[in-house]
Amino acid sequence: MTIAVPSGRVLAVVAASAALVCAFAAVAAASGASDAQVRRLVIQQAIATSGASCPCPYSKTKKAKLCGSRSVYYQRGGVPMQCYARDVSDQDVDAYRNEHGLDRR
Repeated sequence: MTIAVPSGRVLAVVAASAALVCAFAAVAAASGASDAQVRRLVIQQAIATSGASCPCPYSKTKKAKLCGSRSVYYQRGGVPMQCYARDVSDQDVDAYRNEHGLDRR
């Protein structure tokens, strides 16, 4: 079995994305968050923690082209990616709220 290790650039992007998610979550926690905002946070967290260079169809490759059907979102057999609001269930929203101490706005 071969394990793919993300390049330094991918790791830097993941770290920056994770920092952004944490910052937005802190602001949302202070002010309360709507379901739509929490769904965006769940999506950002899923992308940041996926480690994939092409997690969503709207993500861009190193050559600045859209990932489209090459994205993890369209790959079968793996863990489903949450790229769109419709991919985040009400249960996911509630779990994220509970995990991060977010109040409902």
